[in-house]
Amino acid sequence: MYDLETLRRLNEDAVERALQLAEERRQTAAHVGRHTDEEENDVILPLAVLAEKLNYGPPLLRYIAVLLEDAKALLCFEDLVNEYLPESAAVIMNTPFLKRAVAFSRIFSRKYFPMGEYVTYQEYSILDITSCIPWQPLGFSSETFHNFNSLSPGYIMLLSIAECMFQDEGYDEDLVVNETDMPGSRIPILKSVQGMVGKDLVDLIPTEGWGPDYLHKMTDGTEFDGVGDFADWINGITGTMHLDTEGQHLESGEEIEWSVEEVESLTYDWERASEILDKIHKVARLLESQPEENFKKLMMVLLDNPNLYVPKEQLALPVV
Repeated sequence: MYDLETLRRLNEDAVERALQLAEERRQTAAHVGRHTDEEENDVILPLAVLAEKLNYGPPLLRYIAVLLEDAKALLCFEDLVNEYLPESAAVIMNTPFLKRAVAFSRIFSRKYFPMGEYVTYQEYSILDITSCIPWQPLGFSSETFHNFNSLSPGYIMLLSIAECMFQDEGYDEDLVVNETDMPGSRIPILKSVQGMVGKDLVDLIPTEGWGPDYLHKMTDGTEFDGVGDFADWINGITGTMHLDTEGQHLESGEEIEWSVEEVESLTYDWERASEILDKIHKVARLLESQPEENFKKLMMVLLDNPNLYVPKEQLALPVV
């Protein structure tokens, strides 16, 4: 048997899915040219919404809290819906009140740029979304660098060849190689790649890796186009807000207020960031497809040495 709270939650989830499905169907119809003015005003609602409207009773305390805290936020939210998502206004405003901010964020993310992951939390409210634009920073962080094993093999291979601004940060002194100037934090990365492509190839990489400018110069326009963009990303110099801003920067108070100009700017910025991420992902997948062969080809390009010879038996040796 389900308790009352579980039934309520399942019903609200079903309502949200039904509203989203109705919205997707209208968008599909409009895309293929079968959308009419009548259909635009014809709002399809599940029975659960009708039941909610017919169920008179005392308002929820959280609803009252929002009204008492800032009644202007409700009007501001309606303005945001009408300004940026007028075609989805009916769907959003007919979503259960406490989930309207989440519904707005999900539809907005598909049309403009991705909003922060935290907007999917049920506690995320209209007050939260009207206070500032909850955009999602995707900058490469120090934490990601030092926990590189969470990355896919292709990204780890790219990390091994590129100089990174985090590689001189706190590392275990026991990992320092005395006879070289190699940053100790790079050693685990190179050992990981050594297990993928062999020690001889990894030994060809400079101790600190190659800088972004050199990687762009050698790989732009080749089958490894995107390597330079990866180096830009991990050093925070892509020229896009989305890829050069880390999440902690937003937490420290760098907020963006709602305006048409800011939304247009962030949308354009996300388009550029998406192109960069696509190029990076493409070259990472290329390296993953045939690690030994393609990493060797990449080294030929970076060393400008098409006759680079590495004995096959020296490739992908186990790390000792």
